Amino acid sequence: MPTSSLAMLSQQSSILVGDTADIMQVNTLAARYGIREVTTNPTLIAMAVEQGRYPDQMTDAIAQAMTRHRDHPSRLGWAALYLTAAIGREILQAIPGRISTELDAHLAFDPLGSCQQAHHLLEIYRSLGVASERVLIKLPATWEGLEAAGRLEQEGIHCNLTLIFHLEQAARAADRGVSVVSPFVGRISDWYHSKRGLRPLSPDEDPGVQSARRIHAYMRSHGYSTQTMAASFRSTTQVMALAGCDLVTLSPTLLQSLAQEEALATPPSWTTSAPVEEKVLSDEATFRYRLNDDPMACELLADGIRRFAQDGARLLACLEQAMPS
Repeated sequence: MPTSSLAMLSQQSSILVGDTADIMQVNTLAARYGIREVTTNPTLIAMAVEQGRYPDQMTDAIAQAMTRHRDHPSRLGWAALYLTAAIGREILQAIPGRISTELDAHLAFDPLGSCQQAHHLLEIYRSLGVASERVLIKLPATWEGLEAAGRLEQEGIHCNLTLIFHLEQAARAADRGVSVVSPFVGRISDWYHSKRGLRPLSPDEDPGVQSARRIHAYMRSHGYSTQTMAASFRSTTQVMALAGCDLVTLSPTLLQSLAQEEALATPPSWTTSAPVEEKVLSDEATFRYRLNDDPMACELLADGIRRFAQDGARLLACLEQAMPS
């Protein structure tokens, strides 16, 4: 019988994913808690850079950008891509699995631009000695993001569709052969708390937990290989309510809390008792309508893209301060 919640998560076959870009944290989380994968974003990368974690990678990124491009905006964009990949390489040396690396949020509605940037990013990774199989390209689950991810998967490039707030998004991703979908548990729960005053009495009634469970069960019941990576947790209770999900993305704070928390008396059984849903079939018009018809999904997707864009601006600001004019 596992003695901690973290041990129970592992026993339930959930892969632990660290939510950080700080190499010192990654080394600790891998050694102490057994994380196998990591997911990053521009804000996490900017925070690590601001703390002085990657001076050599910053220098290399700026030097590469200055050599490759003449105009300042192009230099900044290339430096951000190179720095992201260089940090990804450092992280991959500390973990056995994959790293999720995010594309520019400004490409959320640009399938061609998303595919091009994904190729550029993987070219950099390969130049640094990282195999493409160890990288998940993160894109927001807009219709255009789903189209881009489908094209990339056909080329053997694995993707992680983020900002999943509706089964429609996950189902479409599975149909396109996307490797991973990431339902944002905490943001869904926050929305229902803020907009509807919902305060669930148990995790089984938590709308964020329910959404991730529904998506996981959908993938299993219809035989998809797409993995569900539950993310954006607000509490250890939410995490443990999803023990058995393919992957769980956890902050360093939550990992520490789970390691110190006593395990549940009985393992969760939701993975074997979830109802089977009919297969979701939709074209572009139906997809857009169904998403638009759900205020929570519609609002959170738009807000998430805006936040991602702000994250990217923060990283560019860090680079601009260090780059010669």
